[in-house]
Amino acid sequence: MTRPALTYDDTATGGVRSAFEHALMCALTEGRPPGRNCALGANTWAAIEAIARNHPEAATELINDAYDSFRTEYGAVG
Repeated sequence: MTRPALTYDDTATGGVRSAFEHALMCALTEGRPPGRNCALGANTWAAIEAIARNHPEAATELINDAYDSFRTEYGAVG
């Protein structure tokens, strides 16, 4: 799987990129949604939750939606 290349300033986002990557990995590999206290925007959180609900058969479109939501909410550019 090739992930979109996003550039970001981790200090400006307060580590939210790391939280996104961790939540996405847990959803993909374990079917575990992000915790309610996870530092993600509502749309990104919902997109990752959808991946977890569809584990282990999460469609590529759901994964793309998660990256798109992150990019929209945090201004990252690919």
